[in-house]
Order: sequence, then structure tokens, then C-alpha cells
Amino acid sequence: MSQSVPPDSWQTFFNLGGIAGALSLLWQVFNALWGYFRRPRLRIIPAEQVDLLQFPMPDNTDERRYVTLRVRNDGRRSALRCTARAQLIGTAKDIGLHWADTAVFFETVGVASQIDIEPKSEHRLDVAFSSRNHNASWLASIAGLHRFDDFSRLGFGESQVDIRVTYDDGNIATCRLLLRYSGWQDLNCKWAPQS
Repeated sequence: MSQSVPPDSWQTFFNLGGIAGALSLLWQVFNALWGYFRRPRLRIIPAEQVDLLQFPMPDNTDERRYVTLRVRNDGRRSALRCTARAQLIGTAKDIGLHWADTAVFFETVGVASQIDIEPKSEHRLDVAFSSRNHNASWLASIAGLHRFDDFSRLGFGESQVDIRVTYDDGNIATCRLLLRYSGWQDLNCKWAPQS
């Protein structure tokens, strides 16, 4: 003779399953929100504060003027493998930029250098530079900085450049700059509106 399970037992079992499913869903939503609020958030410090640095090179045979931006991580986690690229408006030039104060490995020529930016901190990004010896200017790619690469070279006058900074699985920080070059000491920059 087989025993049957009372209907109330099945109802209790399904009620517990529904409660467990609801708790699981709430836990997943909580974890997703927690991760969202703790993620890195990159932003480019407005160009009214663009740094114009001028200093002699270590070999004392050249002097350069740099346009640099500061990129800040306002998030609560490190932004890993940050890269920056510059696209010269009106041309096919899309160039990986060099992060200031980082080692240069020539096997990375052609790609953007990578860094990690800690939470609530910032790092300086080289955007463009001019050279006294060459009386010209370049976007600050590794090849431009160390080999005066023709692809990275900027012409005289004004150039609009879109800057994009990204990191692994994260947001994209962008800005547009108007670079003006009329001589090695006259490399200047201002914020340009994005269309």
C-alpha cells in the first residue's frame, strides 16, 4: 500500500522554492549594483587645466614642449590596462599615445602603452610635443617621441584631435582638443566642442 503526500506538503515545497528563487534574484541584483558602484570610472580633467611642460632632454641636445592631459579614476577599483588613442580629425591617423613617466618598450611601437590607474588617483597622458632641434610637432606616440615618426607628425596651424581613454571592461573617457602649432615654442591647446 503506497502512501500519498498530503497536498499541503507540495504547496509548502513550492512556496519555499519561490522564496529561494526570489532571494537568489535579490542577491544577484545586489551583487550587480555593488559591482556597478565599485567599478572604475575614468574621466579626463578639463583642458582649461592642460599642462604645457617645457624641459631639456636628458642628452641636452634638444628641448621639447609637451601638451599633456590628466586622466583620473574616480571609481573605487583600479582601472586595469588603460590605453589612450588619438584620432586626428579629417585624416586616417589613429595613434596610440604614451603615458607620461612610464618606461618605453620599443616592441610596443604602433600600439598604445598601458598602465593601471589606482582608485581616486590620476596619471598624466602625453598628447603632443614639439622639438626645438626639429622645429616640428608630433602626436605623442612611442614612435613619435623616440623616432620622430612621420605618421605621428602634425602640420603647422590648427589640428583637431579626439582623445579616447579606455580600460579593460570599462567606460570610455573622451575629449576633443584643438592643437595649434606655429613654432617649437608655440605649441598650444584648448578644449574643443565635440559634435
